[in-house]
Formats: sequence, structure tokens, C-alpha cells
Amino acid sequence: MSYLHIEEEPSSSRVGVPKFTLILALALALIVIALAATARLTRSHTGALGEQTTASIVTSRSLVFSDLPNGNIAVYDVQHEQQLPPLTNTGGFVRGALRALARQRKLAGVGPEVPFALTRWSDGRLTLDDSATSNHLELRAYGSANEADFAALIAPSPAAVAVH
Repeated sequence: MSYLHIEEEPSSSRVGVPKFTLILALALALIVIALAATARLTRSHTGALGEQTTASIVTSRSLVFSDLPNGNIAVYDVQHEQQLPPLTNTGGFVRGALRALARQRKLAGVGPEVPFALTRWSDGRLTLDDSATSNHLELRAYGSANEADFAALIAPSPAAVAVH
């Protein structure tokens, strides 16, 4: 019986990552670290998330919301003791936002009697803050139509009724 013996040809191609690619990856990593360190040391935060602006408050309202049997949302201005016209046809955004905030309140053991702060800022932003849970909504982020639903509440309404 004879054995068939096949010699392997020596491989000229290396196994692994080429040296040039490793050097390039290392250089890129060092550049990214250097840029991050420079931004941190020079306090360059242009475009950073959570950036605080120097805007001032133009107007603010302390509002309590409640569901009405007909599906509308009752709005009461605590600060001015006014019942505002109910919110109708909000497309579900106001209801959805308020339900999400109410859920957080429920988890924190806070009831609906604590007002929300609806604030118009000098830079045009409109925010809704819940002091009970520290939740903060930048309403512009949800689109102009949804922001408009809340914007209607910030301007004094001629149909507002004083409650004593």
C-alpha cells in the first residue's frame, strides 16, 4: 500500500489585520480622544444636549388638568384662580403627554392637585414642568402643531372664568 503525500504550498498571504490598518485605527482613536479632551478643557459645548440657555421667562401659568366625562380636558389656572376653556380636539397629544406625566406622579405617590408650570421663554421655547416629579418637556420637540395645543393655554383667554 502506498501513501499519497501532498505537500502544502507555503502561503504567502498573512493571516490577520494588515499593519497599516492597525496604525490607521490607532491614529483615529487618538484624534477622537484629543478632540474630546480639547472640547472639555475649553468648555466648547456648542450643540450639546441639555445645554442651558440664558433665556428668561416671558410668562408662566400654573395649571391643573383633569379629564371631563365627555372626553375633553378641563384646565384650571391655579395662580389666577381661573377655569380656562376645556381642551377639545387636541389630536391626542395633550392627553398623551399628560397621561405620561400623571403616570410618573402616580409612581411617586403624588396626586393631580399639584399644578404643572407651562412657561414661555424669551427665546420662543415653550416648556411644561412638573415640580412634583422633576419632569420637563420641551414642547417644541414634539412638533409645532402639538406645541400649539399647549401654546393656546399660555395666553390669557377672554373666555376664562374667575372662580372664587
